[in-house]
Amino acid sequence: MSIRTKIAIIASTIIIVSIVGLSIIGVIENRNNSLDVNTKNQADSLRIVDLFLQDINLSSKATLLALKKEIEQMPLNSLDSEEKIAQNIGNLLRIHRSFTQISTSYIGLPNGKLLESGIASDKANKDWISFGGIGDSSGYMANQRGWYLGAVNKNGFYQSAVYIDVYGNRAITYSIPIQKGSKLIGVLGIDILVDNIQEYFDFLERENGISMFALDATNIPYIATDKDIILKKSELFDKVAQISSEKVDFEYFEVNDNGVKKAAQCKTSKDKEFAPYTLCSFESVDKIEEPILKIGYEQIFIGIIFTIITIIALYIILHLYLKPLEHISRGLNNFFKFLNHETKTAQIINITSKDEFGTM
Repeated sequence: MSIRTKIAIIASTIIIVSIVGLSIIGVIENRNNSLDVNTKNQADSLRIVDLFLQDINLSSKATLLALKKEIEQMPLNSLDSEEKIAQNIGNLLRIHRSFTQISTSYIGLPNGKLLESGIASDKANKDWISFGGIGDSSGYMANQRGWYLGAVNKNGFYQSAVYIDVYGNRAITYSIPIQKGSKLIGVLGIDILVDNIQEYFDFLERENGISMFALDATNIPYIATDKDIILKKSELFDKVAQISSEKVDFEYFEVNDNGVKKAAQCKTSKDKEFAPYTLCSFESVDKIEEPILKIGYEQIFIGIIFTIITIIALYIILHLYLKPLEHISRGLNNFFKFLNHETKTAQIINITSKDEFGTM
């Protein structure tokens, strides 16, 4: 094997190892940087959605307290019978609902009857309706409902978990007891339809492709960009909620979702005044890494092409610059043959270059 071939092989090996090594290092760094950027973007999106959910809670509570204050300002003799309560509060429920754009305003009485301004009253073309209570054919007892008992037991503001209401809608109830002195007048409540919140999640999925969901206290998703998972129990959500409760808000972690590795970030609500929830976002790690790996493979491919071109160019250059070695080798062989009397003449080594070979 000639010297130029050996040099070309050594140089080519160094170039290939260097280019492939740099490409691999670049892919790893780009992957880490991309994950960092994606993590930050996910966290920012989660913070915005979390503020949105908190604002719904706070505004709903403020709306409920404003209605409570208005009722409590009424004299006791305006609220000391079911008829007076219906007369003085019924129309107030309709006015309150129309100005606040909530789904339903109502008050549950201690005898189980409900005064409501909402979907049912709209269908009946009335400002408000009453139903339930002892002897009512509907069998509805307001004083046995979770929103009623929750407010009475807490003796204050109460937020229910998401549930399916009597009309088949996903709803959240905010309730609070109304008292005059030591007398319980009833429990005031308002409903927010989750479908109205779902519209915001639909927008996020449509415009940004974000995968996000919120879990209730039982780790069941009640709102999500992927509607197929809503109100469906899964061990994955139990695991995610557990991990989220052990981490700081929006801290990155990875989970396995049916064999697919996903980057996850969550926040577990710790506000004891409102119903607990866990807000999370998912993103496939493969989806994040795919463009990075594509660029990495392209870099390696370009590097290989560049290496081949470099090897060819290097071989040609070595061939040109090391060509005098052939003359020197032939001249020396001829000279030693002359010394050994194998030939009668010794040829002159004719090299005219002004480098070390010419000097030799």
